[in-house]
Amino acid sequence: MSFDLAVWYPEKRISDEEARELYVCLCDSNTSGVVAHPAVDAFYTELTAKHPEIDTIPEERIDDHDYCPWSCRLDRSHGHVITCCVWPKATYVGQLVESLARKHGLAVYDPQSDRVTYPDGSTGGAAKTGMSRGARWTLGSFALLFAAIFVYSEQNAPSSAPLLVYVLAGFCVLIAVACFSRTSRGPAIRIIGFMVFLAYAAYLAYELLREPARPYGGRSEPHWLNAMLGLIVFGMPGLYVAVRGKYPRWGKGAKAFNSGTVAMAGEKSSLDDEITVETDVFEHRQVKPHFINPCCFGEDFAAWLKKQISALEGYGFRFSEIIQEDYGWGFWASHGKDPFWVALSYLGDGLQEAPAQWIISVTYDPGLNVLKRLLHKPDRATLQQLRDHVRQAVASNAAVKVVPPPRYGP
Repeated sequence: MSFDLAVWYPEKRISDEEARELYVCLCDSNTSGVVAHPAVDAFYTELTAKHPEIDTIPEERIDDHDYCPWSCRLDRSHGHVITCCVWPKATYVGQLVESLARKHGLAVYDPQSDRVTYPDGSTGGAAKTGMSRGARWTLGSFALLFAAIFVYSEQNAPSSAPLLVYVLAGFCVLIAVACFSRTSRGPAIRIIGFMVFLAYAAYLAYELLREPARPYGGRSEPHWLNAMLGLIVFGMPGLYVAVRGKYPRWGKGAKAFNSGTVAMAGEKSSLDDEITVETDVFEHRQVKPHFINPCCFGEDFAAWLKKQISALEGYGFRFSEIIQEDYGWGFWASHGKDPFWVALSYLGDGLQEAPAQWIISVTYDPGLNVLKRLLHKPDRATLQQLRDHVRQAVASNAAVKVVPPPRYGP
């Protein structure tokens, strides 16, 4: 009886069921479901350097399972590796394979438990949450459309409250900015939060000054009690967003806002977009005077990461200086006409003892250029090259540990 594991490069995230189907195909020598990747060869080389293939060891060591735990030759291609070990070494081999796979950015499928595990620690059974890129583009496009309608209608058919109309148009523009621009998303959402708070505070003040003794006529009628309720339910979370830069967990709809996401650091997306790490190497206790907010750690981490991947300049990449955002730090990595944003965000609401957790994300970000966002597709191989170097830089440092991403809600 043997203990089997399959390893492959996760070009995309698949479910446990899909991983099982892929595993069956690989066992039948059908490799059409995997893609060749240097990380797979590097994994195989490191694994067999530690424990050689069973058909390469001396006959007198055939029963030395500490030296060679395999029950048969490893099944492999440039896109996958399947290991089969003797059952007494199952625990050890499982830990070794998962460790090496995580180091090289590979997925591991365990047919015994019918579960695929990704380098960030998440599994195929986890639901993908958060607003998708298509949803953001749709919302942002409609927000811009409504902003244009407000301005056009006011210029052609002036209303009795032009200031309010232009404020609404500006509010729609801010929503579009939050949807389209990763780097401007934090400030835009802070302003949106403050505007929501201000609107409900003004509504409450207006109702109290207008007719405070008016009998309550229900939720559908204007009344200071309804205004107070709105201020508590929507206005106070908006103020929290304006001050802290993220939606509070106690706010209405917090599960929808926070599930599977890290506020202001960008939405959760595919496996390649983000890495969650744990380390005590970089500063996360001393708040610097130039920080935008008290949790804006990561300046030294971003500088270190940029230096680690600087060899990519020989492949046509251009790196900007590190830039502070209200969610952390980042820098631009441009290649040709494609701008990529490498962001680093500290996970925590304040100072933390060791070890601290961080999220590193690598995404294509054309900013507010809507035409480029809609019509231009970045070079996926170039983006993947950048992501691979970031992951390898993290994995090569023994003091930085890749951990499962944070989860919010029940």
